[in-house]
Amino acid sequence: MFQDDAISFLKSLPAYSVDIIITDPAYSGMNQRLKLGRGKIIGKYADTGKDDAKWFEEFHDTEGNYRVFLQQCYRVLRNDRHIYIMFDSYSLLSLAPIARDVFEIKNVLCWDKANIGLGHYFRRRHEFILFASKGKRHLNSKSIPDVWKIKRVVASQYPTQKPTEIFELMLKGSAEKDVA
Repeated sequence: MFQDDAISFLKSLPAYSVDIIITDPAYSGMNQRLKLGRGKIIGKYADTGKDDAKWFEEFHDTEGNYRVFLQQCYRVLRNDRHIYIMFDSYSLLSLAPIARDVFEIKNVLCWDKANIGLGHYFRRRHEFILFASKGKRHLNSKSIPDVWKIKRVVASQYPTQKPTEIFELMLKGSAEKDVA
């Protein structure tokens, strides 16, 4: 396990060295642009960058940062492989077009959290997962639907923890079998 800036970490990897990418970048776009809520990932916005700030500095998903991030993902991903990128609705609208410039978008999956979550205006109960490829690669199974109803994790120590079942579905669809 590594703890590092996402872009720095990707730059440290050799080209064509990764078989699958499943990424859940911090959804900072809505938080940083609209200043809604208290900034659950980093605590209070006023505390950003302070030593006692909660969790970590958010990845600023500006168009420039996101393009560099996706280009590094493309560089390290082996040919004919898949990438899964998690989005909230705000980031999907603003950043998915950049993903289309870098990867071949195959589908937008919807994670239905089954229980209503946090949010402003309409309360959120879902997230999106952009499913894309580098080159041509089929799914391992055609029996996986594009809407996954899996209860969200509640009362965890980490504020945006995802259930393992989501990752198991991605791996079931895309991981090579019997690779040592």
